[in-house]
Amino acid sequence: MVMTSFKFRKRSEYAIAMMVLIGNGDKVSVKAMQANDLPRSYLVKIAKDLIKAKLIKAKEGRGGGYSLARDPDKITLLDIVGAVEGLVSSKDDSKTMGKVRQEVETVLTRHKLSEF
Repeated sequence: MVMTSFKFRKRSEYAIAMMVLIGNGDKVSVKAMQANDLPRSYLVKIAKDLIKAKLIKAKEGRGGGYSLARDPDKITLLDIVGAVEGLVSSKDDSKTMGKVRQEVETVLTRHKLSEF
């Protein structure tokens, strides 16, 4: 069997897209994110996770929106995916699966938000 591509879960895809939009501006509103085909129902939930992970901050009211809480050079894909999916490690993993997970985490750590 040949693996031709790697796909994130929708939640991670939306979180990465949201972070890229926020990283490209001062403050980004939910309305602006919806204009970029990000569904509101996901945005609010994802934003809460990203705020809890201290990756973004929110300002409510007029002129409000979301902004980065840290420099985009200091935010990795692993930070984003970990914030919305959680990072799972299990004692029940085989040696091989543990190794694969470590390799995926290494790649996600290598790529910063500023690259996107």
